[in-house]
Amino acid sequence: MAATDLPAPLISYLEKRDNDRAEAAAALWAALTDRERALVKDAAVMGYVQGMQHPSGERIPKDSRITYIVVDACRAFPDLYPTLGVAAAPDARPAYSRWRVETRDPDADEWAPGMPFGSSDEAHARRALLDTHHPKCRDGRPVERRVVRETTTWTIEETR
Repeated sequence: MAATDLPAPLISYLEKRDNDRAEAAAALWAALTDRERALVKDAAVMGYVQGMQHPSGERIPKDSRITYIVVDACRAFPDLYPTLGVAAAPDARPAYSRWRVETRDPDADEWAPGMPFGSSDEAHARRALLDTHHPKCRDGRPVERRVVRETTTWTIEETR
């Protein structure tokens, strides 16, 4: 059956699903930090290159092996894949993320950060608990809360 033989409502549904997926991917990309985007780009492009070079009919390696192959290939071309292509300085601190439940202060018109959590699940659980037990301000207005991720990357700069 050719695509033109499909019923119009099905074609419309499939087009909507394609658009929904594209919008979700764009929203995820926009939520990434610059460093996360650079890492994803380097790994995705080199992963594609490695996949195109994979011999037809051969078994696909395990994820850990694929990851090693991609990172190693990026390191071979640091000018093309600068984020994965350079080794981290041995004394650099590893990047980390932590999550906070922020509360909107309507009087100050700003978000107030809360205590940090080690995982997204912990922060979302805390927000759910707060929303359940403390849904309103003292004056009766609903409390606005959000979960935010704080990502920190340490980079050692060259001596000048």
